[in-house]
Amino acid sequence: MLGRLPVLSPDELTTNLPDLAKKLDNSANEPFFTSQDVATGDRLDQIAVTGTENQPWLVAFFQPQDAFLTPVENQTRTAIILSVGVTAAVVAAAVILAGLLTRPILRLQETAEKVAQGNLHIRAKIEAEDEIGDL
Repeated sequence: MLGRLPVLSPDELTTNLPDLAKKLDNSANEPFFTSQDVATGDRLDQIAVTGTENQPWLVAFFQPQDAFLTPVENQTRTAIILSVGVTAAVVAAAVILAGLLTRPILRLQETAEKVAQGNLHIRAKIEAEDEIGDL
């Protein structure tokens, strides 16, 4: 057992991080939490804590929050780009479909206006075999 830790007093071997100690004490109820980086103090760390089976110890994994969130941010960005692309494709398809559906009606309207103006020799081009073609 000797030689695993430096020969120092307990005060020299421990850190003075009361907020982290409080969160570690509560790790049975909340095993995932954030805390200031213990080395630099200038960034947040995501921390996962679990106990060991044979010893009354806690094992904590610290990861900088920016590294932890990078995949989430990338996935969010990809989802937004994909959503915008799908929305643009749906809008384009709707505009094209609306044009295809209304074009025969607009041509029929133009022909009806010319008949109303007195041109009785004009004929509407019949391209459809549906209700619009029947008109």
